[in-house]
Amino acid sequence: MAYPPIAVANTLIARHASSGGITHKRSQTLCYLLYGWSIPILGKPLLTEAPEVWSEGPIFGRLFTQLSSYGDAPITEPVQVKGCPAVPDEDTITHELIEWVDERHAGLPEASLSLLAHSPNSPWRRVAEEHHFLMSAPVEIPQAVIAHHFTAQARQVSLIQ
Repeated sequence: MAYPPIAVANTLIARHASSGGITHKRSQTLCYLLYGWSIPILGKPLLTEAPEVWSEGPIFGRLFTQLSSYGDAPITEPVQVKGCPAVPDEDTITHELIEWVDERHAGLPEASLSLLAHSPNSPWRRVAEEHHFLMSAPVEIPQAVIAHHFTAQARQVSLIQ
């Protein structure tokens, strides 16, 4: 099942609550990575919205609106949203993917995690370069571009053939 970015972010917030919380920026980047990794692992995107190219990196626009009031402060409690506040506990496959991506990047400082999303040949970079880094409004990163990038990475780490 696909979830709104806030549901996945709230799941990450709950995972990090006991250790001091998670910042808006880190939750955005992890949601982007989850979107990407879910395509080769699950065969479809985990999130209902595609990330967009913003100057700050790959961003989910609605999630930005929902979390921007936190600034750089750690978020320690899930954000109250009608409809789908978090990934249901019964969805063990999604929880396992969230745990895998979160733990895979746990040791990276926020700046390094951000650089990972901005790296050369990353989907964000490819689309930003196509627009010469000059966008008057956010531009959606095509799913095909994200799928190509993360499928290649999944093959490199032998998650898929």
